[in-house]
Amino acid sequence: CCGFSAERDQLQTSYTNLAIERDQLQTSNKNLAKERDQLQTSYSNLAIEKDQLRTSYTNLATERDQLQTSNTNLTTERDQLQTSNNNLAIERDQLQTSYTNLAIERDQLQTSYTNLATEKDQLQTSYTNLTIERDLLQTSYTNLTIERDQLQTSNNNLAIERDQLHHCEGQASESDIRVSSEVLQLTRVSVTTSTMVWYLDPTEVAQHSLKSMVEIPGDRKLL
Repeated sequence: CCGFSAERDQLQTSYTNLAIERDQLQTSNKNLAKERDQLQTSYSNLAIEKDQLRTSYTNLATERDQLQTSNTNLTTERDQLQTSNNNLAIERDQLQTSYTNLAIERDQLQTSYTNLATEKDQLQTSYTNLTIERDLLQTSYTNLTIERDQLQTSNNNLAIERDQLHHCEGQASESDIRVSSEVLQLTRVSVTTSTMVWYLDPTEVAQHSLKSMVEIPGDRKLL
């Protein structure tokens, strides 16, 4: 009977211990269930975050590729702009050189124009003076022509008178000598005037020139 009581007490103790252990296990099981649920929630959240990160990564990769393409395009455009800038700089320098050359040529043409204007004024003055001189020479030529005609008429009249005197009989030899002397002198004057008129060249007068000096026997005239 004592042995049965001891065994019963042991069983009672074991039962109590098993109940306590059961409760502990039950508590642990609940805790594990809660932890599992938390882990499941965390896993779900991590999976969602992973998907979001995957999407973000994909978007970032796409954006990176776009940025890389844009960077490549911008680099190409920059190189083209640099080339265009260099070409424009060269063209600008060429235009600057052309502008400088044109400015120099303009100044030379301005100087030439001024010189030509001065020369034109000088030629205009010379032309005016020559025109005046031509008109004066033309007037002198006309006056000399009239004087020559008058002297020719006088010479003709004297010749007629001389012939009449030669035909007149009974005249004194002294009168004949005097008349002959007068006729000779008038003839000489006529020849001198005629020579002066013919040496005044109308063509050369129109070209503004004169003969330097004409030597006439018994007289000296500057035409």
